[in-house]
Amino acid sequence: MANTSDVTAMSGDLSVAVRAASTTAISGLFASAILLGLAGVWSGNKQNIEGLGDPAQTTVLTAAKIPPAIVKEIGQCASWSPFEHSIKQIDGKSMGVRDTSPTISAGSGATLVANLTSGAITSVTVSAGGTYTGSPPTLNIVDATGKGAILLPVMSGGAIASVTILSGGYNYTSPDIIVQAGASSGERYGTSPVFKWWQRKDTGEIFHEDIKTFQEKARNAVEFRKMTASLVQSAMQETMSGQVEMIGHMYWFGMPTDQTATKWDQPIGILNAVDDSNTYAGVDRSLTGNYWWQSKVERNSLTLTGAQLVENARYVKGLADKGGNCHVVLCGQDLFMKYSAEARAMNQRVEDSKDDRMRMLAAYGYEGDIIKISGAYFVYDWRCPPKTAITLDMRALIFAFKTGEKFQAEGPHDQTKVKGGDDADIFYLNTKSMPMLVAPWWACKYTALS
Repeated sequence: MANTSDVTAMSGDLSVAVRAASTTAISGLFASAILLGLAGVWSGNKQNIEGLGDPAQTTVLTAAKIPPAIVKEIGQCASWSPFEHSIKQIDGKSMGVRDTSPTISAGSGATLVANLTSGAITSVTVSAGGTYTGSPPTLNIVDATGKGAILLPVMSGGAIASVTILSGGYNYTSPDIIVQAGASSGERYGTSPVFKWWQRKDTGEIFHEDIKTFQEKARNAVEFRKMTASLVQSAMQETMSGQVEMIGHMYWFGMPTDQTATKWDQPIGILNAVDDSNTYAGVDRSLTGNYWWQSKVERNSLTLTGAQLVENARYVKGLADKGGNCHVVLCGQDLFMKYSAEARAMNQRVEDSKDDRMRMLAAYGYEGDIIKISGAYFVYDWRCPPKTAITLDMRALIFAFKTGEKFQAEGPHDQTKVKGGDDADIFYLNTKSMPMLVAPWWACKYTALS
């Protein structure tokens, strides 16, 4: 029998158990929060992915090109607002992510009337050109059913002389053209989102009865130490598994109760981030002035093949017109089975061994199927509601973890010293994360697909 009873002394610091469980944490995260896994592999930074298991390392997973100094700033900040930075595209080109909506002109007075043919805007009559200074005003189209139109004003002497139709859209019935301008030249129209940390704190227990059993079975102190170390690691992995499962859930469905709070009780999950009319990180997206922070949401019933869905997101919803792409399509069982059959017919199922991104996902524990249609990866997530699909440009997503508070263990604390406490040592597993859709205009949500 080993002559000891101190689990902390015999198993070492809980940080050892955290390290031992780091691989499990990464695999569990990628299985439970596939969005996080996708952001990790699109970043192409293996060291950053593996840093998820190191509480002290700053981890920011994104395909956007962010300078190291800004990564460090995000990891240490109290809150964060998207800044203007360049982001590297897949084809080597670069775009800018805005910290607010575009700079606009000052002025008023224009009256524009849209003319329709079969639900598409085919021309615009300029009844009055108005008077504007600075950059051209922005044209926004408001209609109950119409989608996809993109209009560009042509200026002459400070007035709107004509309107160029980049895309006529579809399903328009009675569109109103809103000419957006501010009170002074060069001001920015709308507000900027501010993201806050979401803290997840879970409790694990190491029961003294188990320690006593090991005491009786161990032949010496060395063997007892191995037994208790295994006990601590097992408790840590069980607690970590529960935590990553909740992280995966919140990354889909979360919505803060109070977005003005210094720390959020929930993150903004992807279903709420990809929207056009809710309040997003403090920005009321139902207001016309905040249109820049709206995603494209299709609520009408549509029957689309996988290829048609990708094309709809890119060209009808206008991701391509904003410099974006459709890299990933998230969907549930009903749609994934449909698109999987389509991919099989076209021999488009992705094999891990032939695709660098999927090979990296598989290396970190992801075991789900991936299909590829029209250059977009279709990914199954059981949390996605029926008939729903979300399309994403992966550069629009940033997953940040707070430095020093990422799978960070606290304790153990002997509960026998607390009145009414269990006959056990407890520890806490603390993680602060901040998922951000910094370019919601590069994301679409379809809610009635078949």
